[in-house]
Amino acid sequence: MEFAKGRRTTLDLPVDAMNIQAISNRNRRPAVFSLLGAAPSRRRLRAFTLIELLVVIAIIAILASMLLPALSQAKSQAQGVTCMNNSKQLALGWTMYASDNHDKLVRNGGNASVEYSIPNWCQGNLDFTPQNTDNTNILGLVWFKVGLVFGQANLGGMLGNYLSHNYLVFKCPADRSTAVEGSQVMPRIRSVSMNCWVGGEKAWAGTSPSIARNMEMLADFVNTGPADIWIIHDERPDSINDAYFAVDVTDSNLADVPAAYHIGAGGHAYADGHADIHLWKTAAILKAPNQYTQTWGGGSFPNNIDHQWLEQHSVQFGPSFTLIP
Repeated sequence: MEFAKGRRTTLDLPVDAMNIQAISNRNRRPAVFSLLGAAPSRRRLRAFTLIELLVVIAIIAILASMLLPALSQAKSQAQGVTCMNNSKQLALGWTMYASDNHDKLVRNGGNASVEYSIPNWCQGNLDFTPQNTDNTNILGLVWFKVGLVFGQANLGGMLGNYLSHNYLVFKCPADRSTAVEGSQVMPRIRSVSMNCWVGGEKAWAGTSPSIARNMEMLADFVNTGPADIWIIHDERPDSINDAYFAVDVTDSNLADVPAAYHIGAGGHAYADGHADIHLWKTAAILKAPNQYTQTWGGGSFPNNIDHQWLEQHSVQFGPSFTLIP
């Protein structure tokens, strides 16, 4: 056999076991590839059947149905914590105002016409009437004597300096009520109101001092003490209007209704500075609010334990005070 001059082949190399294996590998025929360029599989891949996929989907759906209520409850609890923090900030601002003003409590007006004409802790009358700018105007919450509220000089927002002008503390995160302004649907800015017996200049409905008394100074919290008197809490979106929450201690009437945003509970701040989430128990409070109509017009609820709780934690008891059955 002839070879080209000067050219060496594999036959000229020393033959040993490694060279034999290399030659064998080099001379092995290449694998035959399919038209798509992929080598054929030596074993058949097994796919999921339709029944197996349906079983997996069903298991995922069952797990989701078990987890969603827990996630919803966790969200509500988180909102409750935020609500408590907001209430506590308001209570601290309320306390600091009194400390800077010879222990006199910030004024808590009783109706919109009074609020607009006299300095007040909070100005604005909320409802669901279109174009009511009180629903979205933050000036009356935290900017005392700045701008206008409903076309009049703003005399609300007396706690603004003590809250760093943070208007967000006036709104519970679970309150989803909205109002129409212009062509837009906007969230309302406030969900809290103040105890009518705290800072008010007259007793609710002319109640005799022998039954219950207002608190106008920090020193007035004697019977009951500051740890048991709420000052600010959430009010139902279909009940809230001015920033004054009426508690009637002479009748079983619920003139205003607290909110139950947090799984049947609502945020409260107390005169000693602490805050909590109070659990309500009766249908008058727990029923779903009418979100877009101001329909709450009061009502008599005899033997209502929630009304009795409000009586016990809103006023200074007079010698003739008795719980309304």
